[in-house]
Amino acid sequence: MTWKEAFRQQAISDYEVFIHLKAQPQIPMCHRLHYLQMATEKLAKFFMLTGNESLDEKSHLVLVSFLRMLPSRPEIRDRLKFSNNPKQFKSYIDKIIPWAERIQNLVPVGGIERLNPEYPWLNGRSEVECPAIYSYPEIPWHEVIRFSTFIQNLIRITN
Repeated sequence: MTWKEAFRQQAISDYEVFIHLKAQPQIPMCHRLHYLQMATEKLAKFFMLTGNESLDEKSHLVLVSFLRMLPSRPEIRDRLKFSNNPKQFKSYIDKIIPWAERIQNLVPVGGIERLNPEYPWLNGRSEVECPAIYSYPEIPWHEVIRFSTFIQNLIRITN
């Protein structure tokens, strides 16, 4: 198995867990967001690899870079059914990037003062927040669903 295929398989698995959790509103939001974040990171790594080379596995911040380079990838644009309109595709991607940044930025990196779905953190008032009981109002669920549909379409074209 290549690194590329391994990232594809793991992205699909993580996304399937997200779909399972998405259908269960009693599950805390942190778990749904965590699996979506992991799926998108691995999916971006899949698309960024060209052969059997490896990426920096410690780098979690790849999703937005991947999306920014997508307009220059006509083979992906075509498979996503935007073949006749590159400008429309770029506009679509530009609208997705702010949501991708929110999902990408859920990675718990550096310090304890950053919103994330894995570890408690300090909010702006120096109060401890717990992911399992935090509602994530900064990330509206309907936008997560819209973004996840795009991710599902990307997964569909990985075959």
